Amino acid sequence: MTAPDAPALRALPVGRDALLLELDGPEEAQALHAELLRRRDAGTLPPVREIVPAARTVLLDGLDARAGSPPTSRAGRCRP
Repeated sequence: MTAPDAPALRALPVGRDALLLELDGPEEAQALHAELLRRRDAGTLPPVREIVPAARTVLLDGLDARAGSPPTSRAGRCRP
């Protein structure tokens, strides 16, 4: 179960091997970027070529569909 004050996260597929994660604001995007880098360094993040932060988004580029869940054809809303 997710806390009621958790930031919203919208996942949008970009092409065949990228995923754009859209968050509520810059603080949430910065926190997610830091967490993704931490997990990649710890070896707990599926293989990804680049993690690119922006103002309200984080792009995961070069996802390997064989290593985890591939981007879907529909955008989804979830809570991290």
